[in-house]
Amino acid sequence: MKLLPKWVVGLGIALAIIGELTWFTMIVPGLGFLVPLTRFPGFVWLIAVGFQLPATIGERIGNRRQIA
Repeated sequence: MKLLPKWVVGLGIALAIIGELTWFTMIVPGLGFLVPLTRFPGFVWLIAVGFQLPATIGERIGNRRQIA
């Protein structure tokens, strides 16, 4: 539905991939830096998405009501 800019989506996917790699911490303890590298930017990403979604959803819902 293209509700978010491409850079926000790309950053979210990159954070998700890094987050999935954190399970390697159980095998290689030296990779523990991946946990905060995912957690804190993930919080910032969630806040950015929260600010961007309401405006775009409201515009799309308003357009659908006018057409119908």
